[in-house]
Amino acid sequence: PSPTTVNSGTNETAKVEKVNSDIKSIEFRTGSRGYNRQILFTKDSVKLVINSMRDEDPSRNTTTALKSEEWNKLIAALEGVDVHQLDKLKSPTMQRAVDAADGSTLTVTTNKESSHDFDNLDPDQHLKKVLEVVLEIEKDRKK
Repeated sequence: PSPTTVNSGTNETAKVEKVNSDIKSIEFRTGSRGYNRQILFTKDSVKLVINSMRDEDPSRNTTTALKSEEWNKLIAALEGVDVHQLDKLKSPTMQRAVDAADGSTLTVTTNKESSHDFDNLDPDQHLKKVLEVVLEIEKDRKK
């Protein structure tokens, strides 16, 4: 089965929509030696944790409220994606395997956890939209 169900018929689409309504959290992690960043979203909060040896981006650990519109935007960005099949999505590149890129992971938790690993900010095309929303919300929190 394909990890997406965009054109698979009404039953499959309904199943994916049901799963997406059961999402408990969405997490983005990225990093390399000396720098790790984690952004964890739940329905009502966003937690940003940075462990850094870089002067320009110091370590921090903050939790702020997440507006329902922001959560809904994250969920909408996953429309048509079977979040239980994230590990089946292909990463466009594998430079992280030889330390040529930061390793990144996008994890979605429902009643189980599924994740997709990729280089830098370049996930499978089906996850680009949700990553854009994640980074947009993070940027708003850094102001």
